[in-house]
Amino acid sequence: MHLAFFLAALCSCSGDADDPKNELETRVACKGAAATAMTIEVTAGDGEQPSDHDVTIRGTARHDSRITIRQIVVQGVIATNDGFNYSTWSAVLPIATLLSMADAGGKVQVGVHATDACNQVSDGTADLRLVKPPEAPAAE
Repeated sequence: MHLAFFLAALCSCSGDADDPKNELETRVACKGAAATAMTIEVTAGDGEQPSDHDVTIRGTARHDSRITIRQIVVQGVIATNDGFNYSTWSAVLPIATLLSMADAGGKVQVGVHATDACNQVSDGTADLRLVKPPEAPAAE
């Protein structure tokens, strides 16, 4: 099951950059990006997941103004940038964390948080359901 959601960038750009030589360039880019958005899609890991091991959440991201996406955090875990500018990303969530968040039916809502180079922030969620894994056949 694919869960897509549009994450609107709600914060204004500060213009600060980690690298001072790029500060002016970043300020100019951020000025025009204040009303743009990042789009994040969870492509794997949502839906039903076995409750006996860590869960890998995978997804895609894109920024409408082609601004650098600095970080994606999934339920407190920093995602790995598996592509260019988080075009694909992944995060391994510890099963203990997910089990502690699950309701009686095994449902868990996982937060996804993206930040771009202009310090614009976008938030969203993905829904999973932890299920008891099938039991192995008894050895005879």
